[in-house]
Amino acid sequence: MKKIFILILALLTLNISFAQKEKQYIEHNKKYLKTRIFLKNSQIIIAKDLRLINDSVILFKRMSSQGEEQKSIKEISFITAKKGTKAIEGALIGAGIGLFSSVYSVAVNDYSDFNSVLFITGFTLGSAVIGTLIGICIPTWKRLYPPDNNQLNK
Repeated sequence: MKKIFILILALLTLNISFAQKEKQYIEHNKKYLKTRIFLKNSQIIIAKDLRLINDSVILFKRMSSQGEEQKSIKEISFITAKKGTKAIEGALIGAGIGLFSSVYSVAVNDYSDFNSVLFITGFTLGSAVIGTLIGICIPTWKRLYPPDNNQLNK
């Protein structure tokens, strides 16, 4: 049990350290495939192929149309880009739930003619697969503009 706790703690620490190294701004000459643009007039634009033309104008295509559009940064509250999914988090949560519930089931019930190691392993892996499938359906987004919370107050 102590080894499992140390493993989970190590994975969380690793996840936090990677999250802090990400860039939090729009890079010049980089095309962002799927983005959400939140305008100051409360409109949300789902866009693809977003690029920063210069320091104050972005170029993008709406998901619903083919033509390119431009917007001034002054019209935008913030921009987020799709980063990935929560598949790994889902797998870890699913595996944890499967492991704890199967260990509890074996500890509480008397299974004398039963291979408990096989049951625990199978239930844990099955729960991890279900958690992964759920996590794949949940996208993660990173904020591109403004680069940090201090920019919001300027």
